[in-house]
Amino acid sequence: MANALGPSDTFVSEGQTAAWDPSGALLAQMNNNHEGILILDLESRRTQMV
Repeated sequence: MANALGPSDTFVSEGQTAAWDPSGALLAQMNNNHEGILILDLESRRTQMV
């Protein structure tokens, strides 16, 4: 799931972009205080936050 952070048009976005595996387990989640990119390698299921 991708999300925005901060003011956007007529609402404030909450951030917290996240990635889950096929069984629904949360693999990684960004916080709601900083902009960034969450990278997920589908083969290794490794994540990196940039």
